[in-house]
Amino acid sequence: MLAERINEWTEQLLKQGREEGREEVREEVREEMLAAERNLLIRQAHSRFGADCAEQLGRLLSGIDDQGLLTRIGEMVVERGDGEDFLSGVEALLS
Repeated sequence: MLAERINEWTEQLLKQGREEGREEVREEVREEMLAAERNLLIRQAHSRFGADCAEQLGRLLSGIDDQGLLTRIGEMVVERGDGEDFLSGVEALLS
């Protein structure tokens, strides 16, 4: 009887550990994907508007983890005519 209980507890702990491990991996993958998207936006801004714009965008994007905001900023890279207009749009979006 006690041995069965110990086996049940052990199995429950293992199951809980696996679930926690999966959640940690999901969060790590999410963070990596967001970082990759921020880096892509910075590279696109650099290609389209130059190094100064990309540097300023990098500062604006640090810590942004909202996928919707990053997507909208990506659209603005294409829509905006120059770096100044682009950055003012990003600042307005983030405020």
